[in-house]
Amino acid sequence: MFAHLNVSGAASGALTTGETLTGGTSGATAIVESITSLGTANITGVPAAHPPVVTMSAGHNFKEGQQIVIASVSGMTQINTTHTVKNPTATTFELFQVATATNSTPSAVDTTTSTAYTSGGTAVHTVIILN
Repeated sequence: MFAHLNVSGAASGALTTGETLTGGTSGATAIVESITSLGTANITGVPAAHPPVVTMSAGHNFKEGQQIVIASVSGMTQINTTHTVKNPTATTFELFQVATATNSTPSAVDTTTSTAYTSGGTAVHTVIILN
């Protein structure tokens, strides 16, 4: 049984409906029934901070602990990857590293020495239904 599914790396974004997934440790298998983009938000600001507080002026629906993918940020391009949402409000959340099986308490992302955020970007949370 899959209790938590985090797909990143080469398979990220490459799953298709009907595909069979196999657990690396358990050997459990499941078939992808559906893939849904549950939430998308347009990023309007990211400060150089530890952790950075991402702002979306139109709001978002992300929840504590969800993994999201940030893409198309200009300037601070190193945050264009997968992150864990922490301390969400109606229009902000803090960026933390990705939670893994060996790191269930992810650490805060540090952007204090990063290139300044200039514009754009989206944050997306995707739900994959398995059977």
